[in-house]
Amino acid sequence: MAALPASAPDLLVSGSVIDGFIHTSIELQIAAGSVVLRSREPFDPAGWYPLSLLVELQEMVTGSFRNKELVLEQIGRSMMNSWYRPGPGSRLITGGVDFLRFQSGSEGYRSVVKGGDDVVGQFALQEIDEEAGTALVRSTTPFNKDMERGIILGGMSVAGDLDYIDVDNSRDASLYQIRFHVRKKLDDETAERFLRGEGAGAPRDVIECLWYRAKGLAVELEREKRYFLATRENSRDLIERLRAALAEVKTLSGMLPICSNCKKIRDDKGYWDHVEHYISNHSEAEFSHAICPDCAKKLYPDYYDRICRTGDGS
Repeated sequence: MAALPASAPDLLVSGSVIDGFIHTSIELQIAAGSVVLRSREPFDPAGWYPLSLLVELQEMVTGSFRNKELVLEQIGRSMMNSWYRPGPGSRLITGGVDFLRFQSGSEGYRSVVKGGDDVVGQFALQEIDEEAGTALVRSTTPFNKDMERGIILGGMSVAGDLDYIDVDNSRDASLYQIRFHVRKKLDDETAERFLRGEGAGAPRDVIECLWYRAKGLAVELEREKRYFLATRENSRDLIERLRAALAEVKTLSGMLPICSNCKKIRDDKGYWDHVEHYISNHSEAEFSHAICPDCAKKLYPDYYDRICRTGDGS
């Protein structure tokens, strides 16, 4: 996430956003244990919370990932599924283009944030050409841009009326360039004949629609592939870290051969070693040396008797 404005602590986020982020993270099975604990707190969907809380949760969830942007994008997409149904989204929009128009004047964004204009910023539709299937959304918010990209992708796809959606903010993180294609009703019989290679050909709109559907599926497959690889890579990293941690954990178990006289311990290579050395090499324990009362009396009888008489020590 980009650096927050100095007055960002004054920005409040709807509890529905916090709650949606936590539950989506858990459902996607990418939430860290600390986030699971935080999810038990009574976040009121109708309440308001500081933006810093959402930032903290994002860092908890993505802390172990190399490709955090893919994870946050996926969370943003999934959050919109909950927003649309069973949330209020299905009552506010009827399709993907409606979702874009809902961002006019930052209407959608302003419904989930509170604060001064200098803190809140804008998440607004700048332009849209439905016939060409292009749109432009500009963001000046302090929110994570990868998650915002996912929110646009998710919000445009939840109604299922678009064949193809692509959102790109790689050149300018705050400027989302959007391309889409509205699904058209196909003449099923003509489309099937075309796919079977029968007849002289198919109408242009049928070919165009099938092409966009195939393109949309290819783009979606690529998104899912990148996300899958990111999570698999993260799982491998965590497993390697766990193995390394376990390799560093040294424990003592089983029967240890110990000399009945000098109390040295025989290791698995047949060497005899002092007790403290053996335990230090096979555990996380460290030793500091002292003399117990029985040994002090035996080794230093005069010193021991003087301490006992004067009470200067134990």
